[in-house]
Amino acid sequence: MNLYRETQPHAGFGILLDVMSQKPKPGFVFTSNVDGHFQKAGFAEDRIVECHGSLQFIQCIDPSRCSRGANDAVHSSSGLLSCFPIDPSRAPEPRGASDAVIASSADVKPVVDLATLHAESATIPRCPAGCDKIGRPNVLMFGDGSFAWARTDEQEVRYERWQAEMRAAGARLVVIELGAGKAVPTVRRASEVAANSFKDSTLIRINPREHGIPKGTYEGISVPMGSLAALQAIQDHLKSD
Repeated sequence: MNLYRETQPHAGFGILLDVMSQKPKPGFVFTSNVDGHFQKAGFAEDRIVECHGSLQFIQCIDPSRCSRGANDAVHSSSGLLSCFPIDPSRAPEPRGASDAVIASSADVKPVVDLATLHAESATIPRCPAGCDKIGRPNVLMFGDGSFAWARTDEQEVRYERWQAEMRAAGARLVVIELGAGKAVPTVRRASEVAANSFKDSTLIRINPREHGIPKGTYEGISVPMGSLAALQAIQDHLKSD
């Protein structure tokens, strides 16, 4: 956690923010990163989906048995996954631990012995709801049945609302996908579904190895490059126009 906090976003974040800010309609970020670098680089908090959660927030390690129970101030308003299309006639299904308390981890400063990888017990965070259990990062792990979905669900609701507003305005969507691999294809799937849901859309897939694009209703542009180099090339091209 401390290493993530100390690491600064690379120049590509600033380039992407600059490219998005030049467009007449607001953009949106869908990321599987958990480091909070988009917010640190200046992207608006209410225009980001962190589909795997964020290290900037903590939750109870066992929210289903948290003695505090549900928190009225933090509720999941949807169980929708934004990489699938919405069926407005079907009520969303909760994804478990959706009412758990989620709090900022800004004051969490674990002291870790790097030789043993053991943390000093006094610096281990406690459940933000105030129960007797320890706290854990609000980050989705593999096979994670205790992840608290409330914050991510709220982000995804805003993302779906933004897409609906952009479609209603007749906007042409351009998806710039950066370094999303096939091993955990959440971001790739979300990119393809979003591009397919807009008319005359474009999907730009930037990946040095896994840059293939399946056939869809969108224009696909495959870029076999690293993210920073590709973003610099895009910025240079826009400046030359």
